[in-house]
Order: sequence, then structure tokens, then C-alpha cells
Amino acid sequence: MGKRRMRAKLPKIPDEVVFLEILPRLPVKALSRFKCVCKLWHATISDPKFRFSDQRQRVVFLSHPNTLRSKDDNNSFCELRSPWKEKALVRLLGSCNGLLLMSRASSVYLWNPDD
Repeated sequence: MGKRRMRAKLPKIPDEVVFLEILPRLPVKALSRFKCVCKLWHATISDPKFRFSDQRQRVVFLSHPNTLRSKDDNNSFCELRSPWKEKALVRLLGSCNGLLLMSRASSVYLWNPDD
């Protein structure tokens, strides 16, 4: 007779822990992939209120006229890759929910440094 393998039963993580503590801490790219897990995850991640539930506060500052730095999760500073190929004077006008409003020359840009 063949032996039956016993599967270890994993404990279920409550939905509220997943939706309030775990998913909001993930990068946007990962969240977009997790929409296919189930209908509930898709609906929750697609809800506009969910996107703004991220509690992380990202510190971004200009260390030189054209260099942006950010404090990462390890509390150390890292240089952000500029969306522009050439160096130019950049002003940080403001930020909201991880998006940066910046001006360069006579133009204004909205930039998501996580993408």
C-alpha cells in the first residue's frame, strides 16, 4: 500500500491583517500583480481608498540643486534616480502620497519615484 502524505495545515491570516497591515506596505507593482489572487483582493486593491491607506512616510529632499535623496526602510539615505537623463536644476515643490511635484526650467512634473 502507498503511503499518504500528510499536508501541514497553515494557519489562516485574518483578512483585516492582510488588508490593513500587510498589503499597504507593499510596492505598487507587487499590488498590481496580487489583484489576480481572488475577487476580494482585486476589489480591495482596486478601491481608490485602499491606495491612500499606505502609512509609510517617505522623506525626500534635495541634497544638491539636482540630486534627490530619500530615506529608505533601513533609515539610510539613498539617491533617487532622476527621471531626466541630463542634469538640470530641479525644484521640489511638494509631495503627497509618495508622488513628487517638481519644476525644471519652465515646466512642472509629477513624478512617482517608486516606479
